[in-house]
Amino acid sequence: MKLKSKPVALSLYFGIPGAGKSTYAAYLAKQDMKKGRKVWSNFGITGAMKCDKSDFGKYMMTDGRLIIDEAGLEYDNRKMSMTNDEIYFFKYHRHYQLDVDFFSQGLDVDIKIRKLARHIYLIKPSLLPFFIKRKEIGRKVGINDMTKEICDEYFFVPFLTGGTKLIFCPPLWKLFNTLSRKPLPEKTWETW
Repeated sequence: MKLKSKPVALSLYFGIPGAGKSTYAAYLAKQDMKKGRKVWSNFGITGAMKCDKSDFGKYMMTDGRLIIDEAGLEYDNRKMSMTNDEIYFFKYHRHYQLDVDFFSQGLDVDIKIRKLARHIYLIKPSLLPFFIKRKEIGRKVGINDMTKEICDEYFFVPFLTGGTKLIFCPPLWKLFNTLSRKPLPEKTWETW
């Protein structure tokens, strides 16, 4: 008997600081945990398993969701510091039945990850109080008119075709600490 796989995706979420990216990550985690799926995260989401970059491709993560917050720090396009284990892990995420979500403030995420992304989204505050908006960014293959090279062309998916989703935030805010950070040593500061 052949096992039928569930559709999984590698997705990128972008937005300015304070737009609601961590809130949307908590929303995804909550939805999956309700379904009994495992969730791993590199920042504190209640109920998720703690992980970091060194775990990817080294330890088994299967049948769940991996949430990577502030991906622009760990997977900065200019650093290009992905290990072979990480590259394999992200390229084979479907084989592990793992949704992988990268959250970043900008498009500075490593090109290898951007090319693997099935979905790209913009997270922004909604005009409605206590809501955030997720707008899907579509991608298609195009040809650069100047260079005649093949390139990716991006566009916002229309609202009527499901390109926009509104999320009510207050129930999600208690699931994570938006001010979590690595500890730094104290210093006695001189005054001018």
